[in-house]
Amino acid sequence: MILDDFKVRLMTDLDRQLVGSKVLLQSFRLIDETSRRTAAYADPRFAPFYYHLGKYVQPRKLLCVGLRLGLLPGCFLKSCDSVESILAIEAQRDTYYSPRLATKNIRQHFKGDFRFKTASLENPSNQSPFDDDVWDMTIVDEEFDYDVCRIVLDKIWDNTAEGGLIVVDYLESAQPNGKAFRDFVKIHNRTPVEFSTRYRVGVVEK
Repeated sequence: MILDDFKVRLMTDLDRQLVGSKVLLQSFRLIDETSRRTAAYADPRFAPFYYHLGKYVQPRKLLCVGLRLGLLPGCFLKSCDSVESILAIEAQRDTYYSPRLATKNIRQHFKGDFRFKTASLENPSNQSPFDDDVWDMTIVDEEFDYDVCRIVLDKIWDNTAEGGLIVVDYLESAQPNGKAFRDFVKIHNRTPVEFSTRYRVGVVEK
């Protein structure tokens, strides 16, 4: 894949607003229905990015770090039918997180092998939750501190297949994500592409 060409085609789709957020997200379950009226949910450069991304890549094994409500991978799965297995990892927090809604949102568009884990991502000495497989693509939908983001990206890299993609959101809204991602790709001597989405997305190929 030539990432520059991939960027041009995807950004053209976004600029043309071929599909809107409201259309993409209308069938997904939310905690509060008023969320559908927020700026983020209505932004044509947020969820639609993942829908368009799914048209240009064909991963078989998908890793999701930061599942939240499953909306972004759910949009990806609307247009990508090559995925055979998914592992979703949610960082352990002090507050309770239930994957129930996220699982239902994923299952609307995916009937294959789906696994969910909660894991501590801060301590590199802990047994890695990524060690049990090799992934063709990872979607990072989480805002991390700089050090944690670097740890997470290094773990993902070790278990990414050659030619696999790592997609990292919140490069602009969460400054630590952006700096960590750019330092990470520089160390691995890779040239990523960045997309002007709502929070800015970076994609790097191994």
